[in-house]
Amino acid sequence: MSIEIAGQPETRRTEDGDLCIEVPLTAEPDELLMKELSASPPLVSLCERIEPAEQALHIYPNEGGISAPTTILTAVRALIGAANEARAGELMSEQEREDAAAEAQRDQVQQQLGAWWAEQGGVAG
Repeated sequence: MSIEIAGQPETRRTEDGDLCIEVPLTAEPDELLMKELSASPPLVSLCERIEPAEQALHIYPNEGGISAPTTILTAVRALIGAANEARAGELMSEQEREDAAAEAQRDQVQQQLGAWWAEQGGVAG
């Protein structure tokens, strides 16, 4: 599953008066993405908090972040890409495990066919 920015981010004020940048996404933000975002020094230094929402991120910039929204969004975009690459790596590893299991199964069947063929005298009928 790949997550991408799905449209233009927009600003809004919360009921508490906090400024929020809402970044629409193509899928729900997952744990891997949230971990990437929370571990980013540039985002941590520019944001009070980042929260997952339904197919969106809610980013609450601090005073420094209010004057650097493009820096925030550039970092978010890069971290979404990093999370997507990590997910693809996990899937690749799973695919490699499946390939190895399929190869082992093929080898087992091939051995059984070889044994059967030897029992038949190894000659074509």
